[in-house]
Amino acid sequence: MVYLIKIKVAKAQAILNEEINWDEDLIASMNLVPDEYRGLDRFEARKKVVAEITAEGLAVMVDATDNEGNLSTKAFVESKPIMQPFGDRSKVVIEPMLTDQWFVETSKIVKPALDAVKNGEIKIISRER
Repeated sequence: MVYLIKIKVAKAQAILNEEINWDEDLIASMNLVPDEYRGLDRFEARKKVVAEITAEGLAVMVDATDNEGNLSTKAFVESKPIMQPFGDRSKVVIEPMLTDQWFVETSKIVKPALDAVKNGEIKIISRER
């Protein structure tokens, strides 16, 4: 079982073990998700998501054989080796935190620059000069 901890930190003081408040009510689980996934462990939530996607017919299916040589189809869930960080003390997987991403539509930037070169507003001088 994984517990979240609450820590009080005084100014410029090291955290002592006595200052750590282990709170068994704060179990690490899925909360900011649809109701059917709330409270599930992240690994159980992933299994349930794959099962639901498969049931809806949205999963990419591949042929698979079991240990006895029986052929069946199953959802294609890639098993790629990744550098997975673990907490030093807890030995629990450290999940990346999703953040907002931003992108630039380069066509809006490139067009005025190309027009400026074509109109002669900007001259490109070669390195040989």
